[in-house]
Amino acid sequence: MGKLKMDVDMYVKSHRNTLGVYLYLRRKDLGLKLREVAALSGLNMNTLSRLETGAHTNPSYDTLLRVANALQLDVDLVPRETEDES
Repeated sequence: MGKLKMDVDMYVKSHRNTLGVYLYLRRKDLGLKLREVAALSGLNMNTLSRLETGAHTNPSYDTLLRVANALQLDVDLVPRETEDES
């Protein structure tokens, strides 16, 4: 098993935040570093990190839109809840 696959599996198992996991996996799929998404979205790395780890669970629509655009996603398809809330 490759290192990235193990890292992704560990990340998914340790995070219950659907939005955060979704953004993290998409970023990894695109081969982008957090700082690159920050530059593309105009958001700071701390905000992005907090989204990915679930520390920030209720981002504004503008924040979601900026991240979605940076990750080449349709903002309307980006999950907005944690597993506990579904």
